[in-house]
Amino acid sequence: MKYRGLALFFFCVIMSFALCGCSDSQELSKDHTEESKTNNAIIQLDIDVIKTETGDETFNISLTDFIESFNSYYNKDNTEIFLKGLEEWQIYDAVADANNGIVTTCYAFSEDMDIRALPQLRIYADNTKSGIRQISMCYDIHSFSPETYERYEELCYYVMRTMVPDAADDEVWSYTSKLLEALDESFTTDKTYQAEGPEYVWGKVGAYPYYVVGETTELRLIPADN
Repeated sequence: MKYRGLALFFFCVIMSFALCGCSDSQELSKDHTEESKTNNAIIQLDIDVIKTETGDETFNISLTDFIESFNSYYNKDNTEIFLKGLEEWQIYDAVADANNGIVTTCYAFSEDMDIRALPQLRIYADNTKSGIRQISMCYDIHSFSPETYERYEELCYYVMRTMVPDAADDEVWSYTSKLLEALDESFTTDKTYQAEGPEYVWGKVGAYPYYVVGETTELRLIPADN
């Protein structure tokens, strides 16, 4: 019993030092998306348009800004977050439609990247993860089902909700629905739909539907400074 008591004493001393030493590193490694689960405050973005060195327009926000704001709106309605940390996104080089042929980095995320039927969010940004050039909420029509398309419509709303923070919820629903109506008609009649410019502009954010036969249907958001 005497030795067991000493062993227990030394164990407690060692553990107290260990816990003190790791608390700082645990705090530093905490993921912002995890914080959103316990923080119910809405994170509104202050969106502006900036010019790159090549004269192209980008949003002034970073991917982290977008993820945190999106999750704050989603968490308010669903008591959970949707977008995970960037380590769980697919990352590859791609050309955004509104990018004048310039290759940027595409960050893609869905609830399961191996299931094509699920809606997928694609964000085209500079390699620095800032200067977002285009945000696309995509859906693969070839894998259509009422359930997954309803999910797509819901996520389109949260993308719009994030990017037009000054609008009321019912206004965001209204404009999102109008943009999606054009997509509904296009893929049900199998006709290409490509807007020449934003069909809806709120502040510095332009939005338009996109569908090419044989490809995905998309709701696209781009900088609209002019």
